[in-house]
Amino acid sequence: MASTIFKGKKITREMVLEAMKRFDTEHRTDFNWSRRHKYAVKHEGRRYPPKEILSLASGVRVGEFSGGIETNCRFWELGFEVIRLGPETPPQ
Repeated sequence: MASTIFKGKKITREMVLEAMKRFDTEHRTDFNWSRRHKYAVKHEGRRYPPKEILSLASGVRVGEFSGGIETNCRFWELGFEVIRLGPETPPQ
């Protein structure tokens, strides 16, 4: 089972998948994508905000860690695709 350590917590791929399900049911409809979002985790045709997913998976609040490489590395280590967002790549 693939895992990564984040803020002293072991995060598994299964934990991230569970966080994505939770995001879809609890947060997707009211989540505010903005220009500050530069990356998304792409999974099964959907895009997810990396910091929010890592927060849901780890229990660490979004304000307690940085985005970008610090966050994206965790997803790469677990085999997820991280894409850069731009004006031509709106979040889903």
